This record gives sequence, C-alpha cells and structure tokens, in this order.
Amino acid sequence: MNPQALLERLSELGVTIRLSGPGTIALSPVNRIPDELRPEVVAHKAELAVLVGRQARTWQADPSDLAWPATVGEDPRPDLENDSADWSRLLALASGDQGDPSGVYGRLLALRACGGQLAWNGSRWRMVPLIDPTEQVSVWHDGESWEADRARYLLPRAREIAALLAQLPPPDQGPQA
Repeated sequence: MNPQALLERLSELGVTIRLSGPGTIALSPVNRIPDELRPEVVAHKAELAVLVGRQARTWQADPSDLAWPATVGEDPRPDLENDSADWSRLLALASGDQGDPSGVYGRLLALRACGGQLAWNGSRWRMVPLIDPTEQVSVWHDGESWEADRARYLLPRAREIAALLAQLPPPDQGPQA
C-alpha cells in the first residue's frame, strides 16, 4: 500500500496521525489500527510524516481543508506539550463559531495545527510561531513566513482573538471559575 492510501485508510478507521517531532508521527487511538496495517505504518512512517506535514500546510490555501478534531476544544497538536492545555481552553472558548472554517475557531485551529504556540509575556497571552526551517513540525520556516500568515489569517479577527486570549488564566492557574 502506498503512503497516501495508507493515510486515507487510517483516517477511515478513525486513527489520527499527528507530527510528534521532526520526521516522526504519533497515532491515536492505536487500538483502531488493524494488525495487518501495523507493518505498513512502520515501513512508511517517514512518508506519513511528510504527508501529515503537507496536510497541515494546506490551511494556507484554504482553512476548510484542515481536518477538524472530533472533540470541540481538543488541541490538534498535543505533541507541543508546553501549551497544549492552554490551547484546549482557548479552542473551547472559541467554539461558538466552530462550523465556520474561516471563523475564529477555524483560524485558531488551523494556526495550532500548523505549529502556532501561546506565550505568556508576564501580563497577557500572545500567539507566536514555532519556527522550523525544515517545515517538519511547523509550516513557518522563518519570521517572514509567520508574519505573512499572521496578517492574512489572524489580524482580520484580531479583536475577537484578543478578547478570547484575555479570558485565559495565566500559566499554572488552571481554568478560571
């Protein structure tokens, strides 16, 4: 089976494939992978990582191409552990327009899938890119590519995004009551 067909088959089975590092992947839930496909996954893991990376980049052309997580508020990049819980909270807050790929939820979901991160600057949250010159873990190979996407996708919704970020608690304080 070729890597593209394998990726499609795993998707049909409800298996999510995410980049977990440069050229590596994480699959879940693994119990949905039939025994006969496991050797194929191992044999094609590098090719699957490239395909998954390309899929993450498709939002640059059309955010509606992005695969949406099954659960609202689920972080599409739990492999980026340092801010995964914060992203889950932010996506849950933005879920009011989840059916609109070009709405705030769709843009935030795409940003995160492509390697966007949240950073606390001491008084507020801000969105920053994960710069990856190889484009294996993030779509932004430099600051210029980030700024172009930020201007195109985030700035038109800056006021709404800022209001959502303001609702997130500071790091290590958990959800607000």
